[in-house]
Order: sequence, then structure tokens, then C-alpha cells
Amino acid sequence: MAAIDDLAVTAVGLAQFAEKHWALFDRIQLIRKQRGPDGREHFYRPDMGKAAVRKQVLAISSNDQLDGLFVQSAGLR
Repeated sequence: MAAIDDLAVTAVGLAQFAEKHWALFDRIQLIRKQRGPDGREHFYRPDMGKAAVRKQVLAISSNDQLDGLFVQSAGLR
């Protein structure tokens, strides 16, 4: 498992992998369990099979930005 301080680097690496190989897999997802708008825990899965998601992840340079991607995915923004 990745260390907490390098999760953004890991996410970008996964996006780079998905850029090259996404067609070989049914899905490539970042997965995080977090509290949703309803106050309950849910799993959020930005899909790396989508070019728009890969573009967002490739632009990430910090864990705070990665957190923002999941907040956006959860509809909290």
C-alpha cells in the first residue's frame, strides 16, 4: 500500500498506466471510501477509462488536489 504522503504520485502513475492500457481492462478505477452527502460512508470510484477523468488525475500534483477529486466525485462541492 502506498504511503499517505505519496497517494497523489500513485494516482498519477495509475492514470499514466490507464492512458496506455485502459482498453485491455474492463475498468481501471481509483477507489476511496468516504462520507457522502447523505452522511453515510460510500465507495467512490473515478473511472480511469474516461479520458476526462484521466486528464484531471494527470494534472494532480498534491494529495490535497487528489482529495478534491474525490470530494467532487462524491458531489460534496
